[in-house]
Amino acid sequence: MNKLMIITIFTLILTVSGLADNGQKKDNETDPGIPVVTFDSDYFINKTYQYIEDHKDLYHTEDPRADFPIKNVSTDSEGNVHVILYQFEDGVKVKSGVLTFRYRHYGKCYYRGGWLVKEARSIDTKHSISNYQAESIALGAVKHPDPDIPPAYVLKSELFIEKVDDVYKLIWFVSTSHGRLYGPSRELRIDAQTGTIISNISGLIK
Repeated sequence: MNKLMIITIFTLILTVSGLADNGQKKDNETDPGIPVVTFDSDYFINKTYQYIEDHKDLYHTEDPRADFPIKNVSTDSEGNVHVILYQFEDGVKVKSGVLTFRYRHYGKCYYRGGWLVKEARSIDTKHSISNYQAESIALGAVKHPDPDIPPAYVLKSELFIEKVDDVYKLIWFVSTSHGRLYGPSRELRIDAQTGTIISNISGLIK
């Protein structure tokens, strides 16, 4: 057997074994014996919710799709699919509550993580302060003493469950502005049970 034939046979062995690329397989390549299949986003979404459904006790939920609505589904440059979920409690978003599931393109889940706020399950979501009341409190707090400055208006208001001084509470987030010509917006966090202003900080110019 001549030298050229030996080299050819060795190269063929490497190619068949999948080690011809510097002796290593790429992590995102399909495993041996698994056909190359491309799934749409619904496949990964349904797979995610089925996993949560099968582990309801772990995730403290009776309705996974209501408690963990979709935040984002994306595909990276290697074809891996990332499903990110918000956490809600009785229709109220939990600040910092997020779950992440990561999949290979052929359907295998290689990561489950995120931040599940279990304490949110014990929060009373029936707030004493209404959306209108929270906005009125916020507008009163940002009223400018200069009569030439236009009255502030509400840009956005939203109810959250959020951690305040190591305790989770029901909080109204209200963003206000006097207009782009009169400086940045003001962003206020208001206790949804007592009406107390927890914070009043400068936001973006809007």
